[in-house]
Amino acid sequence: MSKPFAVVFAGVPASSKKAIAHYLSCKFGLPILSHDTIRNEVKEDLLINDINDPQALQEYNKRSAERRGEMLESSKPVIFASSVDRQWENQKKQLADKGYSWYLISLDLSKPFLEKLFAAKGYQTSNLDNYLKQHEDFLRNYYQDVNLSITDDSFSQRLTLAADGLQKFIAS
Repeated sequence: MSKPFAVVFAGVPASSKKAIAHYLSCKFGLPILSHDTIRNEVKEDLLINDINDPQALQEYNKRSAERRGEMLESSKPVIFASSVDRQWENQKKQLADKGYSWYLISLDLSKPFLEKLFAAKGYQTSNLDNYLKQHEDFLRNYYQDVNLSITDDSFSQRLTLAADGLQKFIAS
């Protein structure tokens, strides 16, 4: 593939975006931007515990866009380990403006499966319905942009599907 590309993810928290991103980064030797690092920086800098606080969210979005832009300046393949559900239109434009194509992996896990993942990770399920609605809205508006949809497979199957799909994308 001659055109640079970015691997991006859609899906709710706890759906394994970060783990799959790190696996792909190691397997394909691609740099990764982890948004967990940015979230932690913002919370510490602003002395705010809740990243959904309006001030924290604004700062997080600003820093994320800046770091994405810096990585895209390299014109090399990259992985962005966060969900594009709420920001795909802006990120898609940024990728296109920089001459990038994308490999968009949508983690379309069922609510019962996600409830088990949330429990295993110690997450509260109180926001799960909101996250699922955001993801459903994303799919309704942008499903045509999705390269790979992953459902309720085992973790190792999700890794294999993502790696096989990316390998085919790179080869095309």
